[in-house]
Amino acid sequence: MKDIKRFIDHLECPIVDGIIFSDNRIQILEIESTSERPYEYFITPSLSTTIENLETKGELDISYCASMGGCMDPVIGINVICGEASWGSDGFIAVFEMMTQDLLWMAFFTESNPFHKVTVADGYIVATSTLNYIWKFDIKNPTNVSVNCLDMPY
Repeated sequence: MKDIKRFIDHLECPIVDGIIFSDNRIQILEIESTSERPYEYFITPSLSTTIENLETKGELDISYCASMGGCMDPVIGINVICGEASWGSDGFIAVFEMMTQDLLWMAFFTESNPFHKVTVADGYIVATSTLNYIWKFDIKNPTNVSVNCLDMPY
């Protein structure tokens, strides 16, 4: 696997449901959702691992990502991109240090659907999926995440 810190150069990452940090740590997130409206997501931290650990165990699967949106916040010095990955239900958000473009952290989910819009607001990354769900991540503690499932127009 290529250096995750330079994700911006190769757009390659592990396929995991969770937060991937620049030092190769991964915080797996358990995600449960209701199957009826109003939809709700319940997200809780689970196992912690590393890219190296997954590779050693033969459990490292890689996805290639494509950016669909992005934004910058020069006040806090970050650049954020969001998009889709290898499968139609995958989505990612990646947060970079603005000057070096080194990855700070990224979120990857196998059932979120692609993220096509992202903003920074009040210390949070706010990303909209193609399902029109709003995912909100605490910039300093990205495992603190919530999802608002807006009603679809159909």
